[in-house]
Amino acid sequence: MRLFFVLFITSIGFSQEINLINENNGGLNDPISSKKLQEDLTQIRDIVLSTHPNPFSYISKTSWDSLYLKMMHDFREDHTLFVFFYKTSIWINQLKDSHAGLDLGDIYYNYKKNDPWFDFNLERINAKFYANYFFQNAIPYGSEILKINQISVDSIFRISLAFAIQEGDSFEAKNNYATSIMNPIFNFKFIDKYQNLKIPIQYINWERDTTFAYLKSTELKEKQNLINQNNKLISKDIEYEIREKENFAILKINTFFSR
Repeated sequence: MRLFFVLFITSIGFSQEINLINENNGGLNDPISSKKLQEDLTQIRDIVLSTHPNPFSYISKTSWDSLYLKMMHDFREDHTLFVFFYKTSIWINQLKDSHAGLDLGDIYYNYKKNDPWFDFNLERINAKFYANYFFQNAIPYGSEILKINQISVDSIFRISLAFAIQEGDSFEAKNNYATSIMNPIFNFKFIDKYQNLKIPIQYINWERDTTFAYLKSTELKEKQNLINQNNKLISKDIEYEIREKENFAILKINTFFSR
């Protein structure tokens, strides 16, 4: 199994990665032996305990260890990688540290990079979800999205909450982050290389009519072209403007990703 866990501690500039490799080269929904799951879980625990300067600000070590033992019990049986990631994320997020969590980018790179990808971005307002972006703008901006691939968007959001990092009791920030990762979580859980590339979207348009659209996934080459186009739109990572007469300055951070 190949699992990437990233623990960033900004105060000491530390990053730690688990990189466990075995004979499994399958997808996220393929089963993994209980022995390998338990080994990975133990390694994650050991890394947290050995590298985090103060992991138990929001949960006691006794409670966290108790959750670890429960998960070890759960993993006495084989599970899919996605189930392992899901349960492990819930456990890690009990630390309420936004610098500790599973790295979705590495999960994608190692398990989904050659699979179809369904591209979208939503905004959550008053527990409803609205279109920010769908591939080729096929769904009008601001349309209320009800279901993607016959799955309610609220269900996707609730799964995403398990993966959403959290800093202390900042629940609204956690909800916002969960909304931002609904796209990768949907692809991790519900899209694989064997699936039909047409995805049904149920939504409410600006005329308040409930309707459907059938959109395609993007293949790897097409997806990479889109990424390159988006990168070209961002000329600089950081831009600033000083307006001395108005006595203020504008700092614009276009991306936090390394290039």
